Amino acid sequence: MFLLNGKRIIVTGASRGIGFGISKILARHGALLYLTSLSPNRLEKAVQKIEQDPDTRGKVVGYTAADLSKPGNGSRIVKEALESMNGLDGIVYVPPPPPQGFFDELTLEDWKHSSQVLIHSAIEIVKTALDSLKESARLHRNPGIVFVTSIAAWEPDPVITTSSALRIALHGLTQVLARDLGRYGIRVNAIVPGYILTDRLMSLAAKRMPDNPERYLDSLRGKIPLGRIGTTEDMGYAALFLLSDLSSYINGAIIPVDGGLHRKTI
Repeated sequence: MFLLNGKRIIVTGASRGIGFGISKILARHGALLYLTSLSPNRLEKAVQKIEQDPDTRGKVVGYTAADLSKPGNGSRIVKEALESMNGLDGIVYVPPPPPQGFFDELTLEDWKHSSQVLIHSAIEIVKTALDSLKESARLHRNPGIVFVTSIAAWEPDPVITTSSALRIALHGLTQVLARDLGRYGIRVNAIVPGYILTDRLMSLAAKRMPDNPERYLDSLRGKIPLGRIGTTEDMGYAALFLLSDLSSYINGAIIPVDGGLHRKTI
């Protein structure tokens, strides 16, 4: 069963980690993808992997490297995607990882960079794509936007100061856009990864426990009710659901994908 048969979707941060995991799952369910990432080499390798899989071959319509810390690149991505796909039905915004560090280790430039990649580029992309998403809604294609945020928005961590302070803005944007764009039939939701096995998590483990990163990962597993660290495919299935017709009445949701780690009740 192809839940996204022919839906045209942009995925940012698609060359590795969560963005790549989401891209694979969407492609397996029939989506047509336009992928972007910072590194041209990693992006080409990611596209090759998707093309080598018989279940996803031909699903990447186009791709381009783009530095989302630079204003204007978000708009460029959307314009190039529209040329390649002749329309747009969805966006998955996976922000580039902002600089890690404690407050006194970070510069003002680090804060400006983080603000650009975590919130301003998301706004730029949605602004540029809005008319095409409205057209998708008029054609009853159930367009959707999914923002990937972080559990740091709920549980701030001083090791990732900028992420903790700024990702909460993406939660606010999710709620505002859901209420504003819902009148056009455009749904906006967010997924909140807990501990997902990525290069980013391994880097955090090395920073937390340089002598034994694996011990740090074991300590995380002990905190998670399901007893395991999540996979990028877990994130992919959450995005798949939110972009499919199965979630046609879900709008403004901020959904944790964390194995039960987060204990927020309101």
